Formats: sequence, C-alpha cells, structure tokens
Amino acid sequence: MLVATPEALQARFAARNATGERHPGHVDTSFEGEFAAQLKAGLYGPLDLPGTVVVVDTTNLATVNFSAVIETACEWVTGQSQSTVER
Repeated sequence: MLVATPEALQARFAARNATGERHPGHVDTSFEGEFAAQLKAGLYGPLDLPGTVVVVDTTNLATVNFSAVIETACEWVTGQSQSTVER
C-alpha cells in the first residue's frame, strides 16, 4: 500500500487536476476540499482482505528503498514471507 502525508497527496491530486489532461468523466476536481478533509481524517486505508500488506511511504520518492520493496514482493510471491512488512 502506497502512503504519503495528506499534504503530499493533496499536492499531487491538485497537480494532476491542473494539467487539464484528465478525462472529463473525472468530476472529483470539484471535491478537492472534501478530499483533503477525508485524507486528514484518515478515511483511506487498506482493504480488509487477507494477506500481506506492504506499506511504502511515498511522501518523498527519493527516500523509498525500492530494492527492499522489490525483495519483499519477491519473498511474498514465492511464499517465504507471511508477515505484514512496513518499509
């Protein structure tokens, strides 16, 4: 699961909306304030499904340890890791 601070997520959301390249069917641009409030309230999280959840903080992509994420994914796919991993 990719996570980031509410501020980083809202900035990315606003930047995507500002490009004008999104399909007109995306009407969520009019709910930007509501989206920010929902982020700050912590309303978004992983689906309640069985299995491993790998949490990757993408607030600053320069600090993401992509090798560790890939290693964890490979372990999960091969059945060698059954625990929740936070990276």
